[in-house]
Amino acid sequence: MEKNRVVLDTNVLISSVIGKPESFPYRAVRQCLGVERRGVICLSEEILAVYYRFVGYPNLNRFVIFHDEALALLNDLQPIAEFYQPTQRLSVIRDEPDNRFLELAVAAKAQFLITGNTQDFTFSHFEGVRIVSPKEFVETHCN
Repeated sequence: MEKNRVVLDTNVLISSVIGKPESFPYRAVRQCLGVERRGVICLSEEILAVYYRFVGYPNLNRFVIFHDEALALLNDLQPIAEFYQPTQRLSVIRDEPDNRFLELAVAAKAQFLITGNTQDFTFSHFEGVRIVSPKEFVETHCN
């Protein structure tokens, strides 16, 4: 059985690091996509660079172990992720950097883009990609 290809918005990755094990972002990233591998995380070099920029984000320093935990998670995800190189530039979302996640999802032919950003991702589908919250993903694809 082919596994779902998934793109993770940065907010989901961050929330999975600072969240409790029962939180939906934690469960989506670490349980469903990490250890249990019920899906495949899709990455591009550009998205990986975005993730690494957020590891050093000053506002996240208030979470004592964030930096080390985030780096460990990124190191764990890279070997099991599938890498893609988007060739199409999109301008669908008002917050321009968020378009990179859509570009990756389209290039990877991902089934899901998981995000907690409902302000910018105001639609539920884009070119065959379902835009879902961590809660929706866990409840429908991790049980």
